[in-house]
Amino acid sequence: MIVRNLKLMTFQTKLATAYSLAVVILCAMCVVSYCNATKIEETRQWGRHSSAVLHRNEALAENLARLEEISFEYAGTSDPQALASLDVARTGALSAAHDLRSLTADNLSQQQRLGLLDPKLVRYLGLLREAIMSPAIATAAGNAHAPATVRAFLPERAALSHDISDLIQQINAEEDRLSLVRRQAIDEALRRSSGYLAFGYASAIFLSVVCILILRGEMRHRAAIQNELEKAQVSLEHRVHERTEDLRAANLALQAQIEERKRAERQVQQLNASLEIRVEERTAELTQVVNELDSFCYTVSHDLRAPLRHVDGFSRILESEFGAELSDEARRHLRRIVQAVNRMGRLIDDLLDLSRIGRKKLIRRRVSVQDLVERSVANYRDSPDGRGVEWRIDPLPDFDCDPGLLEVVYANLIANAVKFTRGLPHRVIQFGALDTSSPATLFVRDNGVGFDPKYADKLFGAFQRLHPEDDFEGTGIGLATVQRIVLRHGGSIRAESQPGSGATFYFTLGAQTEGALARKLEEVKHVGV
Repeated sequence: MIVRNLKLMTFQTKLATAYSLAVVILCAMCVVSYCNATKIEETRQWGRHSSAVLHRNEALAENLARLEEISFEYAGTSDPQALASLDVARTGALSAAHDLRSLTADNLSQQQRLGLLDPKLVRYLGLLREAIMSPAIATAAGNAHAPATVRAFLPERAALSHDISDLIQQINAEEDRLSLVRRQAIDEALRRSSGYLAFGYASAIFLSVVCILILRGEMRHRAAIQNELEKAQVSLEHRVHERTEDLRAANLALQAQIEERKRAERQVQQLNASLEIRVEERTAELTQVVNELDSFCYTVSHDLRAPLRHVDGFSRILESEFGAELSDEARRHLRRIVQAVNRMGRLIDDLLDLSRIGRKKLIRRRVSVQDLVERSVANYRDSPDGRGVEWRIDPLPDFDCDPGLLEVVYANLIANAVKFTRGLPHRVIQFGALDTSSPATLFVRDNGVGFDPKYADKLFGAFQRLHPEDDFEGTGIGLATVQRIVLRHGGSIRAESQPGSGATFYFTLGAQTEGALARKLEEVKHVGV
């Protein structure tokens, strides 16, 4: 079963499997070697630790022996230099004991021995100092019997010295035992490492042999495939020759199609050139028509104004000179003639303004809509029509637009709002912007008579009126002018209203370039009556 599976495996799979096994074995050897090296190093560190403990233990024993020697020397001579040496030895003994406690902090048995050693050492050093500093010794410094006094302290000191020496030997014995155990552990780790390395080398040699056998078999297999490929190449060259002939024929046909495509492209270019000439001719014709239209508008306005002035003048003369002879009905008809003439004059002016706005070049610049609205409102505040109006101006953004045309927009919308709120006890006209759209949408709102929303699509047409002229004067050109200005700015305008609930005109002026609408403190609310 294993042999069959090996035959089914590809060369790359076999080689990859062999190399993978080699890598796994090498990695395992590295891990084991690293672990053993780490353990050996740790054991060596403990060995150095034991050497340090033994060194400090020896230092303690040497300092105690030195203390004993110096104490007898000082008792006999009272030499101050001996006393200084005594203090140095005492300090060394205490330091060695302290170092031993720090070095053996992880060894409970050693800590127990040091727990017995410390009080004995302190007592021993105390007895030693009492014996040296005793007044009897001080007074008998030159007496030959002074050593007899010192011997009074010797029994307890001797017992303590014996106990301390015994404990020091026990500590040394324990550290020697630990050192032996650690050396044995190092030897065992080295033996294991040697075994693992031997296994690894044997495995590497085995896998190398396996790889050589795989390569040899693959070379034989590839030689057989090479022979088959040479046979297939001969057959392929024959087929390529046949396909080359087919392609040559296809290329000839494709070249013919390309020539046909080029001829078609030349025809298209000729048609485009002809079309451009026609466009230029039509543009010239349109330009001439516009110029003629401008001339016609001027001529019509001039020719119409002269008869209107005559009618208005003769009507006023008739009223002033022959008014007393006319009946009331005749005077009423005469006033209607004057009113119609005035209305005709205003209509001509509005038509001329509408025509000029369509031809006026748009000059965009940054405009503070806030300042422009405040200036427009200021023109109405003290006028008879603007008295009694509550003007509400919300924060408005800056726009990139034509300031003159925008002023015309607001002038027409304000005039509309003032006209349709006339006669109300509480008149409110509000200016604001909606910050939920981009660009911002400006609006003008009033609480006037409003209009039926089903006629909103007729509102911006020229000469379109939704209210009788007897109730509200006007020519029907103002909102058409507003719409034309807004459309020229790339914006849009719409109106919302209900009869008796006022009207709101929303409009945009295309992309807003700079400035930002300040956040309103509260939502824009519908203005009530």
